[in-house]
This record gives sequence, C-alpha cells and structure tokens, in this order.
Amino acid sequence: MRPFHATILACLVPFAVLPAAAQTTVLAPSPPPGHQRTPAPAIGARTPADRLLLLLASLTRGDWRALGSPRGLGLGDLTPEQRAMFLSLLPDPFSIREGHVHRFGSSYYLQGETVSFTTEERAQVRLRLRREVRLVVPEARDAHTARVFAYLRPEGARVWVNQGHSAEQVPKQTTPLTADETLALRERIGQQPLRYIAFAADAPLLPGPQLLRKLEAPWRRLGRDGGASTAAPRNSRSVSAPTFRELSPEQQALVGLLAEPWREQNPDNPLRPEATRPEMYLRLSFVVPGYGEVETISHFHGLEAL
Repeated sequence: MRPFHATILACLVPFAVLPAAAQTTVLAPSPPPGHQRTPAPAIGARTPADRLLLLLASLTRGDWRALGSPRGLGLGDLTPEQRAMFLSLLPDPFSIREGHVHRFGSSYYLQGETVSFTTEERAQVRLRLRREVRLVVPEARDAHTARVFAYLRPEGARVWVNQGHSAEQVPKQTTPLTADETLALRERIGQQPLRYIAFAADAPLLPGPQLLRKLEAPWRRLGRDGGASTAAPRNSRSVSAPTFRELSPEQQALVGLLAEPWREQNPDNPLRPEATRPEMYLRLSFVVPGYGEVETISHFHGLEAL
C-alpha cells in the first residue's frame, strides 16, 4: 500500500458522529434567572471543539486526575450523559496505522496495514490529555497571517496514528455554542488543566520557569477551581505575552528548522521566526489496549485558550 503524507499544523483532537439512537441531549449552561431553559441540540450536532468543552466542563477532580494520567479516562469512569460526549470524540469505526515522522515537525508517512477495532474494543479506548507548546510564526507579508506548528515530533519517530472520520461521517451542519455559553464552560473548567495535566515529557518544547509563567497567565484568569471563582491571581494580568526571546537557544533553532520548508516553497513570503509567539495548548490522544498511546490527525481547534 502506498504511504501518504498528512500534515498537522494545529491543535488536533478526534471527533465522531454517533448514530441517532445513541445521541443524547446535553443541556447548555444555565440561563439567567427568569429565562426558560431550552434543550440543547444532540451532542452529535455540536462542533468537535464544543463536544470536548462540554465533556471537560462536566468532569470531577477525580476525572481530571485520570485524564492526565498515563492510563487515561475511560467510559467506566463516567456517568451515562458523559459517556455520550466521550463516545462522540472517538471515531467510529475506530482504526489505527503506524506512522513515521517525516522531517522534524508534525508530518507523517503512514504505512503498513490498518488495524481495525470492533465496537466492543472501541469502548475500551481511553482519552488522555497532556500540555504542550505550539508555535505561531507570522508570515513576512502580513503579520496577521501565520503558520501554526504543533504536535512536534523528532524526525524518524514511530507512532501509532488514528486517521479520524471520513468526510461523509462529519455532520453537514452543526450548532455551535454561543460566546456566552463557551465562556461559561471555560470558567467551569477553570484552572483544572493546570492542576492535573502535565507537560508531555517527550515534547521538544518544554518551557523553562519564566516561559511557563507567561504561558499559564491567560489560563489563571479563569475560575480558580472549576469555576468556583473568576478572580485572577495577583499580578497575572501584568504578565506580558511570551515571545521568541523566552525560548532557549536550542528551541529557537527548532523554529528556524520548522520555517525552512516554508521558505523553500514561498521564497517571496518567508516566515518570521523572530516574531514567533509560543502558546500552551492541550493535546488529546487515545490510549488503546495493546498499543499504548495513539495520536490523531483529525483537526480540532479550541484547546489553546481554555
């Protein structure tokens, strides 16, 4: 089978569409007093980012601990309503292939036979979150246009990869959460990711103390304990945004390495590594019995700004 190339340039997380019989109605955050609550659309009609926000906002502290552990969070840890949200994040049918990282960065050559899983085996898959740093590198022509590099892996690394859903399984129309609903969910999640989700030990962009403080500052402005308080810690708003200068010399060299292929293909509009903006995001992966951690190449946005 001929290998193919898949490039991942953003925060990537799986999504799926449940059959109508399996979809569960999930209520949106409570409306203001005096307003009548309207049932939210079925979880399968939500956008992928909204599905994950809804699940994360429903988790207990014990769930967060599991989600950040090597074992991950599984169906057996959740309530029936949470299970519908959980399953909506798992591609169905579920399959994986071996991937080899091509050049430094986040491009895979997938090769070998596809390993498929039964419905029962899919139900044993667990979810795991880890923190990582992504790089937003502006283009020379327009500072508001940038390339985003995330999921960085050493060249030649061998990983198991899930390819997500085929186009016909993605819903044609979705009902996104409103801005107020999204903010309420993020406040409810609060600083739980900072408490329970660790940085990936094998990530090439592990931040030093100064950079870490700046990366965490936007997250610390949310509720301190799952939305219990929206007060920001003292001095958090005075922390300046992280810049290229906060990266170590080795990490700065990696930015140049990532920008080089773009320069070769776009000599009239190269990237500007010196203007790179580091950001912290949450990376979701699968924990599959017998195969360990499995990455996904489904695009998913929204976890960099919880």
